[in-house]
Amino acid sequence: MQRTFIATIISFAALIASASANDEQSQLAYFNHLVAFIDAETYRVIENSTPLKNVINFEKRTTTANNGESWTGQYLMGRETYVEFFQTYEMPSGFDGLTSVALSTERQGAIDVIENRLTQEHVAPDRRLRTRKFDGVEIDWYHRVRFPSNKAASFSVRVMEYVPDYFDHPAAKKEPAEGPSDLISRERYQSDAFQNFQIRDVAAIDLAVTPISFDDAETVFKAAGIEVSRPNETELIANGHDVLIRLIAAPSDKIGVRRIKFTLNAPVSAPREIEIGRSHLVIGPGNSAVWYFE
Repeated sequence: MQRTFIATIISFAALIASASANDEQSQLAYFNHLVAFIDAETYRVIENSTPLKNVINFEKRTTTANNGESWTGQYLMGRETYVEFFQTYEMPSGFDGLTSVALSTERQGAIDVIENRLTQEHVAPDRRLRTRKFDGVEIDWYHRVRFPSNKAASFSVRVMEYVPDYFDHPAAKKEPAEGPSDLISRERYQSDAFQNFQIRDVAAIDLAVTPISFDDAETVFKAAGIEVSRPNETELIANGHDVLIRLIAAPSDKIGVRRIKFTLNAPVSAPREIEIGRSHLVIGPGNSAVWYFE
């Protein structure tokens, strides 16, 4: 037991060292999911759209977390990534146009490195352990680190790291890990149901946000090892390993998700368009689909 404990400490120390000044650009967290509060019309149409449900793995569900906190949303799930849509009549704590991105780590201890990087930037990170309730019992779900809350911002970024034991709980219904690198992976968290649909994963997102959101988001993206650029005063681009995130400065009455680009499980030769409330999804041609929002 003592040898195992010492080995764990050494492993963690090595992880800290690898993410130091000699490896500032290493990406430690990856795009996990997008949260977006959308207009009521589009939200209702999504729930009842058979054409949409035929091309992407869809579920509407209620989740109960710490101390009875709960929320209901629409989930569009892929192989490693997913999208959560909300509406204020089901989640009053949000507001129309509010968006956020969750990044997640793929190896244990990486979130500690990210938290340390934020601290070095003179940020006091808001960290907590999230739990999830199954059959009346709360189990540890994931660790979360984010910038201290800024109520004036319409966009935020948080970093997650799943608790390994969560995957072993029968109610979580997760597949066994394929090896050490798969222990807390995004792919393990998601089901294989995406294989039954055309849409595979999120590849890029465009979000209109209040300009005050830029600095905090950039700090978290960089702490996660994601390359960030500002091509002009109204854009911030976070270019991750597999997902490109573009923030576009907008007044508070024009904020919200603008575009989501997906990869497909197989290319299509002819484009197909699905009208979804005040949005439309164009599938193909080729190996991608793009969902446009007003």
